[in-house]
Amino acid sequence: MGGQGTPSETKRVELGYSIIPRCQNKGYMTEAIAAICEWFIAEGMQHIRAKCFMYNTASKHVLQKKWL
Repeated sequence: MGGQGTPSETKRVELGYSIIPRCQNKGYMTEAIAAICEWFIAEGMQHIRAKCFMYNTASKHVLQKKWL
């Protein structure tokens, strides 16, 4: 999990993440994304973006949640 871009200049960051199969569907990524988004905001980020493949329904579900 991490961010890409030049956030100190643009105040924008793109979130990237992955998780090994045996840890999927246990809520770990939901919790981790919430924590890193809080940290990004505390660091002054104004735009946080994430994307996933259309066929990745689990990831789509996580990203559709309201984080704040």
